[in-house]
Amino acid sequence: MYPQQTNLKLGGKKLKNTILDLLNSDNWKQDIVSLVDSYGAKLTNSFFSASYSEDKLVSSRAIYCFGILTEKISVSERDKIRILMRKCIWMLTEESGGIPWRIPEIMGQIMSADKLIAEDYCDILFSYINEVESGPENFLEHLPIRISVYKGINLLSRKFPHLIAQKKVILEQRFQKEIDPETIAYLSMIISNSNLISFKEHLKKYVNDNTPIEYYSEDMLINSSLAQIIKESLDNLSN
Repeated sequence: MYPQQTNLKLGGKKLKNTILDLLNSDNWKQDIVSLVDSYGAKLTNSFFSASYSEDKLVSSRAIYCFGILTEKISVSERDKIRILMRKCIWMLTEESGGIPWRIPEIMGQIMSADKLIAEDYCDILFSYINEVESGPENFLEHLPIRISVYKGINLLSRKFPHLIAQKKVILEQRFQKEIDPETIAYLSMIISNSNLISFKEHLKKYVNDNTPIEYYSEDMLINSSLAQIIKESLDNLSN
């Protein structure tokens, strides 16, 4: 049970611990929704904290919470969501001094919950994987953080595939340059979700790569392989 049911309000460390407890429970979604109704945007720091959990399931659920929060408050308080997105963008700069391992994924989760936010920030999210020959760039060279960008784009592609289709040139570039199996797996999911049939030949190059891949979907950590993910994507593109 969380504090709303006893007419209490928590803050700081107690609130963070309450959220961690809820994210470890079976009814976590229902309880988080009720907690968001009570606390609103005040939960963002606690969600950020939980996203750094060493428990992969808890961390993934914490990221999902940003989507719940966005759906709940974006219509009446969209400015708070924009402030949250700007905070994420700042956290990806060197000036922040932080280690933003899951921040791009959080951005994708927020964007997937609000079409206007998705349209406004899609260019920025893609800029983190776009290597440009001249001029300023946001490209993230550190692979683990760049993988988080692909995870975020994958979340976005499930809800707004038309936005992904507009970035075919960048996706083509990434297929030419990326070699990491996990990155290719998420690129494959993005292509499948967006129904980009022209990328089928790129995917076929990896049909025999059995590198193990773990990913979060439908509130489960799924153990698969690159070959299996590629097969599923090709099947979807053929239907």
